[in-house]
Amino acid sequence: TIETPDNLKISMSDNVLKVTFDEVGSFDVAVYSMNGVLLKQRKGNSKEAVIPVYSGKGIFVVRVTCGNDVYSRKVYNL
Repeated sequence: TIETPDNLKISMSDNVLKVTFDEVGSFDVAVYSMNGVLLKQRKGNSKEAVIPVYSGKGIFVVRVTCGNDVYSRKVYNL
């Protein structure tokens, strides 16, 4: 398992996902439901991605890809 680096920040509030990944060239973000359904995807982000996710309250899986490294984290939209 690859540990999430300190310069990767993922948060969700009021149906908006915010991903900040400092000191990297570009990265891709994908948001999945807990059932594995892809809800949103943004490619080629630089430093920050702000993604509206209008899927109600719940738990989502965020996957961040940077080169060959993939980081996943659960986020809660309360």
